[in-house]
Amino acid sequence: MLLSDFGYKEDKSANINFYKSILATRTTCSEENSNNTLSYTVFQSKYSWVMDIQKKERLMRFNKLGIYKIQHSVNIPSNIEIFTYDDKKSFVLVSKDKIVDINRSFYYTSDQEFLDKVCKKLF
Repeated sequence: MLLSDFGYKEDKSANINFYKSILATRTTCSEENSNNTLSYTVFQSKYSWVMDIQKKERLMRFNKLGIYKIQHSVNIPSNIEIFTYDDKKSFVLVSKDKIVDINRSFYYTSDQEFLDKVCKKLF
């Protein structure tokens, strides 16, 4: 998923890193243009205990920022939990086998449209 998926022009190529272990995979991506940035981490594991630990650690780390769970539209699968901060520039999406931690600095896309595209592309 890149800035162009939201209708923004890409100035530079995205920085994408992929890590794999016997327990999980992690992909990080960051991209920016002159006015906008998009960065995210996708963590995946087939082991529920690994996912439980990762979810707990991520939410504890961001709890200081006032993270809270939000309701989402019917376009997003019901098995995905969505958490955000007060500024609604950052979201954590959690399913049984995947966690997406995503940050954006553009506002011309509504929160719901943004989340719909994130779920469609990354879940």
